[in-house]
Amino acid sequence: MSAAKKTKAKAKTKAKAKTKAKATTKAKAKTGAKTKAKTTARPKTKTKAKAAAKPKVTAKKKQDAYTAKMKKQLDKLGTEVESLEKKSRQATKDLKAEYQEQLKHARAAQKKLQARVKKLGNASEDKWDKVKDEVDHAWGAFVSSVNYFRSKFK
Repeated sequence: MSAAKKTKAKAKTKAKAKTKAKATTKAKAKTGAKTKAKTTARPKTKTKAKAAAKPKVTAKKKQDAYTAKMKKQLDKLGTEVESLEKKSRQATKDLKAEYQEQLKHARAAQKKLQARVKKLGNASEDKWDKVKDEVDHAWGAFVSSVNYFRSKFK
């Protein structure tokens, strides 16, 4: 085969490929239009039934779940503070004073957080966001206090 014939053959192959691609694209467009028509033709009552079947998560349930989560985390970290306190009792006299100071800060942060969590459980929906922010802030202070106290034992 000569070079000219090879070039013509390649051109024909490319032309066929383009034609085939256009036909495929048109076919996909048609089926897509049919699919859209089918989805819009569905009765809307099924959608309403599905929506009614799903239980609505109320704001109060979210609040209760968040409050329970915070209480659980508070208890867990409180237990850790108690174990660190036991370790601090075994420390030498030099370190004992420093540990007691850190323990004092951790306990103060824990009490503040406990008060905020209690307030969170009783908060109305309109004050919820403000109280939640206070709890988050107190939580951060408590965690950092415990982490600092924990780092003294390493």
